[in-house]
Amino acid sequence: MAWKPGASDIRKWRDELCRLNDHIGPRFGRLKIRQRAPVYLAVLLSNVRRKNSRQLAEHAGDATSRNIQHFLGRVK
Repeated sequence: MAWKPGASDIRKWRDELCRLNDHIGPRFGRLKIRQRAPVYLAVLLSNVRRKNSRQLAEHAGDATSRNIQHFLGRVK
């Protein structure tokens, strides 16, 4: 039988993701991009089978893959 994470596991992961964002967030100059980084990380860590920009954007709640592509290709 496969292991399923409990609520406490998920809370720990969320807290760690927040700490990571606190650490890397200041490296992004613009607020909108700083807010986008944790969304991208969360989607990467999600159970999306194929990690292409369209499916990542869909999972993040975006209508198109434009934001994901911008984040990956043009953000400094």
